[in-house]
Amino acid sequence: MSNKKRLKPIQLPHLIQGSEEWHQFRSLGLGSSDAGVISGLMPEAWDGFYSLKLQRVQGVKKYFSPEKELVIQRGQDMEEEARQAYMEVSGIKVEPACFIHPEREWQRASLDGIDAAWETILEIKCSGEKVYNKVAIDLKIPNYYIAQMMHQLATVPTAKRAHFWMYDDIRGGVLMELLPDPDFINELVEREAWFWKALKENRRIYSGMLGTPIKIKHDYKVLYNSEQEKLDAMKPEGAEPQTEPTQQDLYDSEAMTEV
Repeated sequence: MSNKKRLKPIQLPHLIQGSEEWHQFRSLGLGSSDAGVISGLMPEAWDGFYSLKLQRVQGVKKYFSPEKELVIQRGQDMEEEARQAYMEVSGIKVEPACFIHPEREWQRASLDGIDAAWETILEIKCSGEKVYNKVAIDLKIPNYYIAQMMHQLATVPTAKRAHFWMYDDIRGGVLMELLPDPDFINELVEREAWFWKALKENRRIYSGMLGTPIKIKHDYKVLYNSEQEKLDAMKPEGAEPQTEPTQQDLYDSEAMTEV
């Protein structure tokens, strides 16, 4: 392991999201919410490279529909409840915190939670039904969220893992563990450094300048899933586990339905 991996990040006092101090902290560098765009993994319909520049340079506020604003506000309102639920499920005590990378002053992260050893990062999402189902049923973390967490892991070099906690106050939660991907992180940091330099020099920026989206290995695993627990509880006692049909089963089924 290199010495850089053991470098400790600079911790700031926790800043309340949306406060004047928080916006000041964010304006002096790039945060995890910028990583989805810079990595090329944010759907273009949601946000683009050029619009990110406008937000950063001119302070143009990102537009959300009234429905999306409600979802965002709900997520913010539920964050503390979600954090408490995560700690009950995982057994890990975390606190929200803000960090700056020890060598790259522009690289910043406002974390929903981190443990006392600075080894486990928590990312909380209280999304709408569509995204919740993608995580709970399809068991997939959206790529732009992976980019966010890779940025966080890059900003806090002591971190060994990121915990993705999709939470709903009625349906429960889904906990997944994401491990650092050095190749992804190196490419992301390189792109972010270029983007930040271009911003400071007020250079022209447009979508596609950094090439194709960074490849993801999807190196994560499910640690807890309330949806699966509900399904298991509904199974009758002694029920045989479901298995995939064999080729012979399919053949017999087709033969029985022939006329």
